[in-house]
Amino acid sequence: VLIHRDQDNSRRSNRLREIEEAEEIARANVSAPGESVCVAVIPVRMTETWLLIDEAALKKAAGFPANKSALDLPKPNRLEGIANPKEKLYELIKDASGLSGRRLKKVRPAQTMHSLAATIKDYSPLDHLSAFQVLRTDIEKAFSELKVYQS
Repeated sequence: VLIHRDQDNSRRSNRLREIEEAEEIARANVSAPGESVCVAVIPVRMTETWLLIDEAALKKAAGFPANKSALDLPKPNRLEGIANPKEKLYELIKDASGLSGRRLKKVRPAQTMHSLAATIKDYSPLDHLSAFQVLRTDIEKAFSELKVYQS
């Protein structure tokens, strides 16, 4: 189970404590026993930051993979410095759609964002981000505990 909480302007330890409290409440209210592991997902800003890495995937998710216009993607080492990653992502989705006028108003970036996450095949540009490194390690540990994944 992935439990998400953006770090924003708080400390990671505070967010982790919030997630652990939520996990305790959830486990107390689960009637069906079963083996599960919870993994905290705590990006430094917003999870949307992690979707700003693949121009081709953005264009495909926006419905215009043949779009030849270059998108203004941030460099991977500047991702965590973006003031409002969600706004930036929404702007890029609209740009990637290639639409304008009335048709552009019909673009639903929030819906596109979900397909974008599945469209990105290579998340390695995020490997230098400490929050992503922790997430990757925690997921590998969770799979190991469940004996599902062997590294």
